[in-house]
Amino acid sequence: MSLADNQNTPSAPNRALYPVPEARRLLGGISHTGFYKLVKQNKLKLSKIGRRSFVSNSEINRFLDELEAT
Repeated sequence: MSLADNQNTPSAPNRALYPVPEARRLLGGISHTGFYKLVKQNKLKLSKIGRRSFVSNSEINRFLDELEAT
């Protein structure tokens, strides 16, 4: 399920990178701790620009597709 397929996500712009708070919201509003657990378990990959962390659109879609496959 890609972000484009998710009709329940309010105003999810199709961008290349999402800041962590927005990525958490797009992933169903998961907690800060839950999000960073997924990163630590290498289930989600962060992209860093300077000191800021982002999640790519393709990474979110890959993660959601992987969830559906299990």
